[in-house]
Amino acid sequence: MKHWKYLWPHEYIELRRGNTVLGTGYVDETTDDASVIWIHLANGRGRILVHYDDGIDIWRLDARISGHRGHS
Repeated sequence: MKHWKYLWPHEYIELRRGNTVLGTGYVDETTDDASVIWIHLANGRGRILVHYDDGIDIWRLDARISGHRGHS
C-alpha cells in the first residue's frame, strides 16, 4: 500500500518497481489527494512526475525522518 500523503518535501527517497531500484531523489511536492508526486532525481537527472497508478513504490531513505529504512 502506498502512503504518499505522509512524505515530506525534501525527504530523500528511493523509487522501486518490484525488486528493481529505479533511482533516488528528493520529494518536491505532492497533489492534495497524494495521487501524484514530483521527485527531483539525484545526481542532476532532472525532475519527474510519478502517478499512483504507475506501479512505482517509494521507500524512505532518510533515517533522520523515518528512524529506519521503511516503505511509504
